[in-house]
Amino acid sequence: MCLFYNDFFLLRRLLLTLILVCLRHVPTIQIQLFICLSVMMIAYLGWVKPFIEKNQNRLYIADEMILLGLTSLMLYHDAVGLTPEVYTDEEVLA
Repeated sequence: MCLFYNDFFLLRRLLLTLILVCLRHVPTIQIQLFICLSVMMIAYLGWVKPFIEKNQNRLYIADEMILLGLTSLMLYHDAVGLTPEVYTDEEVLA
């Protein structure tokens, strides 16, 4: 296994945490930055191939692609403005 994969993974988690904390009032920017982090991680995994086994490299790339797809759906959800209804406990139980 490549020595730098863990470093990139931890750096990505740190950046994601900073983005979520510092930009909590702008979710669209959060989502866009998360997409950028995901694309950079896919590029790293595809270019460097940090794992010895091909299947493990493919699994991590597929995992990142799924995350990228779900994040893109979050961006669409935020852009369209589909906000879920917020119900109180009394309304749910009634």
